[in-house]
Amino acid sequence: MIEEHNQQYFVLQNFLQSKQTNIYNLELQLRSNLFESKQAEDLGRGLRNSSNLKQLILNLDENQLSDKGVFGFCSGLENCLNLADLTLFLKYNYICDNGASYLGKSLGNCQNLNNLKISLSQNNIQDLGLANFSSGFKNLNNIQNLTLDLSQNNICDQGISALSSAIGNFQKLENLYLNLFGNSINDIGLFGLGSGLAKCPNLKNLNLNLDCNYIGGNGDKSLGTGLGMSSSLNILQISLQNNKVNQQWISSFCHGLGKSQTISTLKLDLRYNAFKFQEEVSDFCSGLKNSQNLKIVDFDLRKNNIDSITANQLFKGLGSSMSLEKLKLNFRENKFGDVNEQTEGFGLNLTEFRNLKEFDIDLNQCQFSLDTVQSLGYILQNSNQLEKVSIDLSECKIDSTAVSALGEGLKKSQNLVYLNLNLQKNFIREEGIFTLSEGLAKCAKLNHLIISFFQNQIDMAVFNFLGSELINCKNLTILQLDLNYQSVWPKRVEKFIMFEHIHKMRKLVIKDIHI
Repeated sequence: MIEEHNQQYFVLQNFLQSKQTNIYNLELQLRSNLFESKQAEDLGRGLRNSSNLKQLILNLDENQLSDKGVFGFCSGLENCLNLADLTLFLKYNYICDNGASYLGKSLGNCQNLNNLKISLSQNNIQDLGLANFSSGFKNLNNIQNLTLDLSQNNICDQGISALSSAIGNFQKLENLYLNLFGNSINDIGLFGLGSGLAKCPNLKNLNLNLDCNYIGGNGDKSLGTGLGMSSSLNILQISLQNNKVNQQWISSFCHGLGKSQTISTLKLDLRYNAFKFQEEVSDFCSGLKNSQNLKIVDFDLRKNNIDSITANQLFKGLGSSMSLEKLKLNFRENKFGDVNEQTEGFGLNLTEFRNLKEFDIDLNQCQFSLDTVQSLGYILQNSNQLEKVSIDLSECKIDSTAVSALGEGLKKSQNLVYLNLNLQKNFIREEGIFTLSEGLAKCAKLNHLIISFFQNQIDMAVFNFLGSELINCKNLTILQLDLNYQSVWPKRVEKFIMFEHIHKMRKLVIKDIHI
């Protein structure tokens, strides 16, 4: 008898000719083999002869696999009763409802599955097929890790509700990644999704891709409420790019999610949703204040036409989340406006973050007033535990006054270890550098510093003052400076002075200086 094997094949015929019956771990990389029904039946026959399999990776991406082909290989798959770990790649084929139905039925026989990963992206599966697929595999009670890619099919609300109901039966499920990108799901589908996932008592890590659907109305509260009722959810990542999400949606979602006492990480990708100011939504994210274990928040809000009032609503809501330790906000390519009244209090709402250790904000190519940058200075002053800060203000048309405000904030950032400031392509002159340099000199614990002044209007002699002040940062080991393309070309002696200052920084290990 042939002993246990770990086998990998790239040609179907080689697998069929091996005649090894005691294979435990098998990988078949058969992508783009132009599979037809006959080859699929042969594959099924080979799998029937490998009934001892515990782990199977089967890559059939980009073939010509139809429903009949699915019947062929599934006739063998359903006999692999010992499978604990199964990965199926079926992307970009011609699988329709009947094929999906039979695949689900076959999976239902594999009761020992712990880990299941299936890609059915870019096929032609509709609600009926997904409902039947879900009915077939709903009794896989040992599933702990599930990855299901159903992107770019023809799935609507009914199919998602059926799938969510099936997943709700997985009492041991801990990690779920569900990709529903590019379907036709709206808020009714989210109602079923939230209700189903709430029934998974051990779900700890949830990653949902809902990009390019029709979400943004009445189903948001149910999704948030359902996830908020989860007894063990720890990490939640949801991508909602290119939908119709607005402030009301987020407000309701956060109020529901705020009931969770276990969630520690929340990441929302809300790019390309075209927000509009809603006066009646004053709390935005304040529902999160009840999530006592929430430590990490990451919101991507690029290209949403966000104005200063909307941003202020967001900051006001987040400011009530006292437990936050890490906050990342991406506002790139929004237009905050330039009216001072609109930005009043912009950052003051964040000064309650007494436990904040990491702060990352991207305002690249935004338009805003001086108040906005001054508010960032307030955050640096008042968040006493800050250790790591990244601020991107490139191409924002800011001047020296704004940079001085950051410098004032840095003077009280006693615990700062890492700082990344992107100030390139602005209108910064010499006077702003003096205050910023003095602020950096106060950061006694600073270890890693990255600053880009690329393409501003600064004299090199002023940069030498920056160099002299950085000598006071006794713990600095990594320094990256981009001082290129200023309005005045630096003289050789000025460059020499700058490098003399840098040479005095005894602990520097990495130096990346562009003058």
